[in-house]
Order: sequence, then structure tokens, then C-alpha cells
Amino acid sequence: MKTWYEKVVQFIGKIPTFAWLAGIFAVGLSLRLILLAHTVISRDGCSYARIACAWRDAGTFERLLESHPFYWLPPFFSFLWKTLLDFGMPVESAGVAINLFFGSLIPVAFFGMLHELTQNRKIVIAGTFLVAIHPVLCKLSVEMQRDAIYLFFIILFFYFFVVGMKKKTYAPWIGCGVAFTFAWLARFETLEVLFLVVAALVYLKIAERLRWRKIILMGIAFLMTAACSFWGMAKMMQMERYLPAIYGRYYFMRIRRIAPETMEVPEK
Repeated sequence: MKTWYEKVVQFIGKIPTFAWLAGIFAVGLSLRLILLAHTVISRDGCSYARIACAWRDAGTFERLLESHPFYWLPPFFSFLWKTLLDFGMPVESAGVAINLFFGSLIPVAFFGMLHELTQNRKIVIAGTFLVAIHPVLCKLSVEMQRDAIYLFFIILFFYFFVVGMKKKTYAPWIGCGVAFTFAWLARFETLEVLFLVVAALVYLKIAERLRWRKIILMGIAFLMTAACSFWGMAKMMQMERYLPAIYGRYYFMRIRRIAPETMEVPEK
């Protein structure tokens, strides 16, 4: 005779994984909708809001530079915000809607990544549920910042990254390139994951003893997809003349900031 606890565990085990994911998504979305009443506009949020409004009024990025000649922010969030403003959404509602959309999808991307890492149904469901109800992630989903967009795409990047490491095929690295580009357009620091990609390809060569030809083709699939996605988004945002300069100037300033003072030539 089974106890009530064993019956409950057996019943829970029969629930399909898709049903669990849908339920977790609904819980996470509900929590985020409740927090909409406590939306906070940060300093960065104000900067993005001003850029989005100015971009909407200017019409093109080239005209935007006339009023903001020292533009230096990653453009993807501002572009999405400006696009929603073009459809007539209020400024605050547009900013929150973007983060609410991507923030609600973070548990879904995390589910895929955790499933590929563990292949354990209980761990995957429990981990996804914790991500869906995490207070910090819920808060980020209703704030007008770029973090929700970045987190979604960087987790999506790691999902494809894990799949590529396991299956050793070219298609996952194409997904890596696309996800990397969108995360990079949301946050400059995304460039750091390139070191992880290089290390992973070297590992596949040394530990898995794959042929150099296959390793190089995987790297080319990632780099070419990232480059094409970057150029395509630059074309869509009408920033093909300015986007490389914005990113180049940012990294140049970062290198100058961390350079030791001893590298400077003293004045005579």
C-alpha cells in the first residue's frame, strides 16, 4: 500500500516536462506583472529613455548624432525602445515592455541550458523554477535597463555553446554567433566570451582529438555568423557607418584606462 507522499511523488512524476515549463513560465510572468506597480527608473534607464526619444524625434541615427554627438551606449536596447515609440507606445510602458518580454523568457533559455548540462529532469525543473522566482531577476524584468536583454541572449549563447561542445557539429556554433551578437549589442562586456570560445575549441582539439579542419570550420561558423548578424543589425538600425566606431572607441578607452602609468612617456 503506497503512502500519500509516494502517491504525490508518482503523480508529479507523470506531469509532462512541457507542462512544468509552461507552469513555471506562468508563475514567473505573474510575479513580474505584480512588480510592475513598483517599477523604478534608474540613471541608466533615464539615459536610454532620452536616447530613445531623441532617436524617435530625429528619425535616423545620423540625425540623432547632431543632438548627441558623443553617443556611446550599446544601441540595441535604445533601438527596440525607439521602435516601440514609433508604434505609439508611451515612453515608460515601452521600456518596461521590452524588459518584461525578455525577462520572462530568461527561465526558458535557462531551462534549455540546464537540460543540456545535467539531463536530470528534477534538477532542470527545480533550477528553472528558482530562476523564474528569483527576486533580482524579477526586479530586472520590470526596470528600464538593458540587463534583461543581455541575460537572455547570453544564456541562449551558453545553451548553444553546451550543445556545440557535446554534439561537435557546426549548427550550434551558428546559434552561438547569433546569440553572441545580440548580447554584444546590449552590453559591451560580452566580448569577453570570445576567450571562452577559443578555449573550448582548443579543448576539443586536445581532449577530443578532433581534426584541425573541423575545429577551424566551427570557429569560422561562429565568427561568420556573428559578423553577418552584427552587420545585419547595423544595417537595420541604420548605423553601419557608426557602429564599428562606437565599439572601437569604447574598447580603446577601456585599454587606455587600464594601461599602467609607466607606459606613458614622461615629459622632459
